[in-house]
Amino acid sequence: MASVEALLDSLRERTREFMVAQSTSLPFTTDAWALLARNATRVLDLLEGPIELRPILQQLAGAPDGQTRDEDSPLTRVALTLGVLADTLGSRPDVVRSASLMDRSQLRANILASLHFAAEASLARAVPRGQHLAAMLLLRDLAEGTELGSHVPPRPLQGPVSLLRLGPAPGSLDDAISRWASIATEILSSPTRATKYAFQRTAATIARICCTVENDLATYEGQAGGVPHVRAAVLAAFQSWQAAADWPTELRLDGRSGELRQCSKDLEEAMSKGTWCAGPGSLTGLESVLLTASEVGAVHETQLRQRLASGGLWVLADALGPAYLTRHPGTHRSDWLPDPGSHFGWTLTDSARRANSDLRLSIGLLQQLRRADVEGVRALPVWEHVASSPFLSLHRERGLIGPSSVISIDRPGRPPQHGWVPGG
Repeated sequence: MASVEALLDSLRERTREFMVAQSTSLPFTTDAWALLARNATRVLDLLEGPIELRPILQQLAGAPDGQTRDEDSPLTRVALTLGVLADTLGSRPDVVRSASLMDRSQLRANILASLHFAAEASLARAVPRGQHLAAMLLLRDLAEGTELGSHVPPRPLQGPVSLLRLGPAPGSLDDAISRWASIATEILSSPTRATKYAFQRTAATIARICCTVENDLATYEGQAGGVPHVRAAVLAAFQSWQAAADWPTELRLDGRSGELRQCSKDLEEAMSKGTWCAGPGSLTGLESVLLTASEVGAVHETQLRQRLASGGLWVLADALGPAYLTRHPGTHRSDWLPDPGSHFGWTLTDSARRANSDLRLSIGLLQQLRRADVEGVRALPVWEHVASSPFLSLHRERGLIGPSSVISIDRPGRPPQHGWVPGG
């Protein structure tokens, strides 16, 4: 994700784009101002912005405009950039609080300048009408209240706040798996860098991730009834990916993939020192890790199939058997040939398919367990068979029900299994 410095540059650029678009073709509209006001409020609250702007922004944020916001309009892009900036600063409020006075002042000035120029651009195309009059008055007040910020020339931030960005902390376990997933996907998708080592090492790393997650799930034993089933599924995925990493010596795929070697090593070292299972919500973290591994696994399988279909794999001539050598005079047993469709390649793709299937199955079971954990249910769904009664027998004779019915027992704290759920 972009740093705070890059987001400020983007905010200035998006504001300029809106000003140009508004001055040339766009009519006055309150489109996206509610979203922009909400996000601006979030940023200014973190930076101790001018108190007098709060009621103006609150009224803009809550003012109904009766329109459908264009998600790709220039003003919406300004609003969304402010939202990302608010999320980034809000992820580390301690860094924002400890920032120097100059950096905090520069951040405030950038936000105020963007609000000022956007409000001025909107008002330039405004025609006083009943439906827009209230919004126009608010924008006029906003433009006046933010004018001072528009006179502050932008300058680069000096402190750590400029480097803040959304995402895992540098050097963390999440950062290691993120970098590994990015580089593995890039290398496997490259026609010149996807090597035999790259496919083997990627499969082995996914197996290691499954092994680590399975060990982390052990901390939930005794707390959640579904943990043994999930652990068994993750263990099966681990074994399948181990098999997918086992390439026969008769196959070869050349290229260069040095970056993958280093980032895989970094990830394995991080996994040996850290854990994804720590505290409330850790099941979500484990699920996220397996989803990342699954995405890389899908690329692994797809690219392996493409290499096989395009003849990118090389096979040792001796492995093709005496019959092949007899049909191809002049071919030596030690020659390397484009794989003509031998069982070696198809065995590899079948192993990758089975490994991905097992991994997806384990993710599905972990998602069930995580949802149950969030809802306060510490077990998989329990079902009860209800025995027949004279009343049920009468309905059975009429063909309305079967010999017995199966119902779900809702546990305390679990939402209804049908009907409308608040917030759903």
